[in-house]
Amino acid sequence: MEKLIFDSIPETIQDLGTGHSLVHLNVQEEADNQVSALVVRVEHPVTRDKVIAAFIRAQFTDDAREAALRKGIADNTDPDYLAFNQYSEDVKRWCTEVGIV
Repeated sequence: MEKLIFDSIPETIQDLGTGHSLVHLNVQEEADNQVSALVVRVEHPVTRDKVIAAFIRAQFTDDAREAALRKGIADNTDPDYLAFNQYSEDVKRWCTEVGIV
């Protein structure tokens, strides 16, 4: 996942013509009439589940995801678990906001 800067709002799903698309979420206004977005590459067909999984994989390593979940089983107030869960919920909300359902 990368945070990129654009001169205009990018397409939510940009088909690369290679069997993959770039998905742009969490688009925000920046200075000088620019916008930023978090970007991941998703294999076709682009689905909500694939988008969510791609953003989570890009943010957390396999080990970090597993550790956060295991900590959450033992203590649902663990900071690593809360951060993982909050990010997951943010990605779901971003998908809903742009119509990836």
